[in-house]
Amino acid sequence: MDIEEYLRQKRSLEAKKELLEAKDRLQKQERRREPPASKETISRDDDAPKDQKPQRPERDDSFKREIPASTETLFRRLVMWNMIILVIVVGAAGAFLFLKDDSGATPSDSKNNPITGAAIANIASAQNTTPSPSQSPSPNQTTQPTKKQNYPGPDFKISLEDEELGPFEQPTGNIGGEHLVLNSPYYQDIILKIFNEDSSTMVCFIDRHVTVDENFDNNPELEDYNLDMFIEEVDKKSQEIIKDTAPGTFEQGEYNGIGKVTVEYEVRCYYCLDLLCDEHDPLGETKKSRLLKFSVNPPIIQNQSNTSA
Repeated sequence: MDIEEYLRQKRSLEAKKELLEAKDRLQKQERRREPPASKETISRDDDAPKDQKPQRPERDDSFKREIPASTETLFRRLVMWNMIILVIVVGAAGAFLFLKDDSGATPSDSKNNPITGAAIANIASAQNTTPSPSQSPSPNQTTQPTKKQNYPGPDFKISLEDEELGPFEQPTGNIGGEHLVLNSPYYQDIILKIFNEDSSTMVCFIDRHVTVDENFDNNPELEDYNLDMFIEEVDKKSQEIIKDTAPGTFEQGEYNGIGKVTVEYEVRCYYCLDLLCDEHDPLGETKKSRLLKFSVNPPIIQNQSNTSA
């Protein structure tokens, strides 16, 4: 194709384009000149009665008007969202506290804790005595076992008396300021009284320590220690009376019915943990002791008996 033919086709296409544009403009002008469409009129039938009213067109229910949400519905939605937010916050706080407790959080207040004051004291002492890793003992050092710390037990009073002469003075062990002297080898009028001043029942263990100085030189030849010789349960605000005879028998040596006798009673009382007092609290302990002294056939009496004979 040469240039002249190309130009000829181009001019032909441009002429067709101008013709189409002119035709389009002509159609638009004719549309503008047409009169507007007349409104539809409702024709009345000549046969219909004159007083009959025309029927209204039916309403299209598809175009109903949307009613806006009421104030009550908005309030309910607001309350519902607030509750959801509150549940989320409470759950997050509970999870945080649970993780804090698992990671070694501080223990709760001791007022809400059922552990007794004595147990708390034992825990505190155990924590104070536990060595830290930096203070761990060397292989050459020996560690001492931790001792349990006792706390005060029940409140009570004890009295050591002669059945006829009255109480023995402490710490001398005399009666009325004088040393008791017997002619018989055994003293059978010893009375030990235990009065419970506490508001709880207690159990008491009585140990007896006896020494006999047969030569009256302050060096006893006989000695006996009876652990838990008596065990007495004492009700609250009541008294128990124990009668005893001294010096008794000895595991080593033989008592010959002569000498200076010293008898000491140690009373250890504890709170009962049940109604029958089958168990007691070993850490709540109270100790009290009393002693008495008497002489059996001292040399002075022996000399007087020999002189009279």
